[in-house]
Amino acid sequence: MFAKPSAPIVKGFRAHRRSFLPGMAILAATCSPVFAHPALLSAPPAESVCKSCAAPDAVPAPNPPPSFDPLTASDAALAHYGFPPRPDETTAPAAYASWKKVMTLHVRRITPVFQATTIANRPAMLSSTPKGGGKGATGSSSGNWSGYAIVNSNNPFMATNTTIYGSFVIPVAQQAFGTCTNTLDYSSQWVGIDGYGSPDVFQAGVEADAKCSGSYYSAWYEWYPNNESRIGNFAVTAGDLIYLYIWNTSLTQGNYYIVNVTANTSTSAQFTAPSGTQLTGNSAEWVVERPGVGGGLATLTNYTTIPWYDSQVTVPNSKGGTTEYSPGKGGAGSTVYSITMHDDNNAGISKAYTSPNNKLTYVDPTQASDTLDGTSLWFFNFGSSQ
Repeated sequence: MFAKPSAPIVKGFRAHRRSFLPGMAILAATCSPVFAHPALLSAPPAESVCKSCAAPDAVPAPNPPPSFDPLTASDAALAHYGFPPRPDETTAPAAYASWKKVMTLHVRRITPVFQATTIANRPAMLSSTPKGGGKGATGSSSGNWSGYAIVNSNNPFMATNTTIYGSFVIPVAQQAFGTCTNTLDYSSQWVGIDGYGSPDVFQAGVEADAKCSGSYYSAWYEWYPNNESRIGNFAVTAGDLIYLYIWNTSLTQGNYYIVNVTANTSTSAQFTAPSGTQLTGNSAEWVVERPGVGGGLATLTNYTTIPWYDSQVTVPNSKGGTTEYSPGKGGAGSTVYSITMHDDNNAGISKAYTSPNNKLTYVDPTQASDTLDGTSLWFFNFGSSQ
């Protein structure tokens, strides 16, 4: 373990009872800005690289010209240059405020290079024994998911330009305390549509993996049953603040837009559903997962804690406006599930809480600060994973 003194921190929030744990990346305002994590692995883990797979099918969005202004651009121009759809300012003010904030960031667009993997971020492997729950949420248990899912049998999330958004700080990836093996542990932090009771998952996110000799981080996209495709040249690491959008332009076409605020970079691309697969639209979710690697379920990374905020879904409605959903606002006809992940012995290892009143202040390596409001999710792992 070594110190990374220039790393970003988050401070000024109401501490959750599990927020302060060894090895975590989230520090209170009164704490020293010390950020420790294992050394970075110099290459992707060999067992997760698929050498026999076809090349990923994503098409990078064109880089916008220097004069391009997303706030004044037409909807067609936003779509052409790979920016997420503009929410209606009147009917979805919170979503519009988040979108405006991300669109005004001065970031450098990275033309992505994709890498096929053996990693599969799958639909929820639901257990018949529910766990947890919470205010406004129904408890649920899964062998691979933890987090929150909004489920609606009317399938509202199949509408064109349905957009799910989330923002989080990448956690420190390490093995369980006191453990030191050369077998990699994996975790995926992602936003997605479908997968809670449906066979596909349209998603994008970040993986944070670790073994005794080091840790590995990568952004990725996926439309299951295809495997994850890494965005190999879009650098991310522990402590980076990530803004993450995905949206569909049809039942078989999806897009991602990812911003690394810490590195002042962004990437955007369009990708296609696997043959015979299309969007169901029954669920939208914010998840920390232990993915499948080479067929079997991975051991979950000891990620300790992950703060999320502004977790939102927006759906264009028939009146020309935008309908908003969030973990704290499931909407008519919806059930919000709070999902606890369990290990192979059916013991809990990862879950999340909603924290709608939290206010986070992100401090980047230059010591510039950014105060963040909005519906928050706080993920933490426990039990055998810690």
